Amino acid sequence: MEGGVSVITIHATISKELVTQARTRLVPWTSRGAGVVINDLLTRDLDENVYLKILPQLVDTALRTKTVISLGACFRSANIFDSCDNVQRSEINWQLKLATEIKRAGVGVIIETPGHAKPSDIRKIAQMFKGCQYPIMPLGPISDLLRYVYPEPIFPLERYVDLNTR
Repeated sequence: MEGGVSVITIHATISKELVTQARTRLVPWTSRGAGVVINDLLTRDLDENVYLKILPQLVDTALRTKTVISLGACFRSANIFDSCDNVQRSEINWQLKLATEIKRAGVGVIIETPGHAKPSDIRKIAQMFKGCQYPIMPLGPISDLLRYVYPEPIFPLERYVDLNTR
């Protein structure tokens, strides 16, 4: 962030509980970055993942350097069969909670989600973000998610991030 990075993605929603729950899925987790954090968490038998441990310092540095924090989707569904399951819903709720804390500290925040989903799950996932005040970076083929959450056809990132400060 010190060298002019404008956005940093962190995988702060990983816990042993979600990892255990995710193991029952067809594809437990899809994010390569999350895989590194999961490996660290399990190999070193940590109580919390490294990003949660250093989150206060990350937020302070992001505030000072005007860097946006993007909350990575560790457990986004890699297929339509795992979509909108308890693991994904838990992660989304956690992302919303973390986003509120980060934004309260004065730092811009983006939520990455949702991955692949059955058509019947798209509306359910979108409803979880109803009233959300943070930009959503859709991952997977669900570009229609934004249509359900935001009335504008193109999401105006500049509403949440001052693009002139870079």
